[in-house]
Amino acid sequence: MTNEPICNYHCAITILSPVHVGSGEKYIKDLDYIIENKTVFIFSRPMLFSLLESVCDEKDIEDLTESISDRRLKEWLSYKGVDYKNAIQYKYPIKGNQYPKDIHQAIKNAWGVPIIPGSSVKGAIRTAILRDLSEKDERRTLKKVLTFALRKRRFTDNELKGLDQGITEKLLGKDPNHNLMRTLSVGDFIFQRDALTLSKVVVKTIKGNGKLEEKVFKIYPEVLRTGAVGESNVGIETFLFEQDRKKENK
Repeated sequence: MTNEPICNYHCAITILSPVHVGSGEKYIKDLDYIIENKTVFIFSRPMLFSLLESVCDEKDIEDLTESISDRRLKEWLSYKGVDYKNAIQYKYPIKGNQYPKDIHQAIKNAWGVPIIPGSSVKGAIRTAILRDLSEKDERRTLKKVLTFALRKRRFTDNELKGLDQGITEKLLGKDPNHNLMRTLSVGDFIFQRDALTLSKVVVKTIKGNGKLEEKVFKIYPEVLRTGAVGESNVGIETFLFEQDRKKENK
């Protein structure tokens, strides 16, 4: 065991297939982005508003609002002589003839750089640790919980959470003060701006005859492209292990 209170590791994640970690927000056409020459240009709102302030006065506000409502922002900017390209943060090429109406935003940090939150990565590590501990336990804890679960056909949300908590308490610790995961701290994994691209997601449904039928609507999310690499620091708080060891010896 090291004498340092925290062991820090510089880690990297390589994207194996397109990944979308959503912010919960959508880009709005002709407010957050415009489409030109089969390319989506996404604005930085602070930069766009800064440009607008330099050319607009109070009487222009109504015209600007109407242009956004009528989806004529690009024409209005050209009319006012605003070079909108100075406010572009991201641009994505469009394949095919279908254009997105809404774009699902990927989560970014305060500087507009794409990330995978440390909490998401820590959750994946937690799942891997739980699986490893379960196999070493010969899955006795898991079988006990599943045996109970199979007796019921329906569960409330609280009951489903209880199943997870039961496994977690047995394998990782009875509460947050004793949980093994408290020794692990994971920072946000930061990617380069060009790691993002726009993807088209096709939604299909199974019909009564068992065949798949494609839905009319498409979903357009920002995704981290295959091969992109993000970096962060992962820390293990070794003094917490020492505390646990002293309690066990006592």
